This record gives sequence, structure tokens and C-alpha cells, in this order.
Amino acid sequence: MKFSFNKNLEITQIAEGLNRKIVNYCDNLMVCEVHFEREGVKAAMYSHLHEQCTYV
Repeated sequence: MKFSFNKNLEITQIAEGLNRKIVNYCDNLMVCEVHFEREGVKAAMYSHLHEQCTYV
């Protein structure tokens, strides 16, 4: 994995009211920071081959 500063990471909108930063990743793991702007936010289901750790 590479080293990165959180303040320099791009925020991506996943759905209305739901944003994420990809903090780091490698071949087998993706680490994300997720921001919910309000209760009741919904997003489409998805899947991928690697493992994911998410900080909410």
C-alpha cells in the first residue's frame, strides 16, 4: 500500500447524500472513508473481488 494524507484525498459522490474517499488500496484490500449527510440515505448494491474496510 502507498502512503497518503487524508486532507489530500478526493471526495466522490456515490449517491445523493453519500460521499466517500478511497483512503488506500492494494491488490486485495480497499480502505474507504464514507460520509452520510443525513439519515435514510440509500445507494445501489455492488460487489467486487477484493476485501474492503470502511470507516463511517
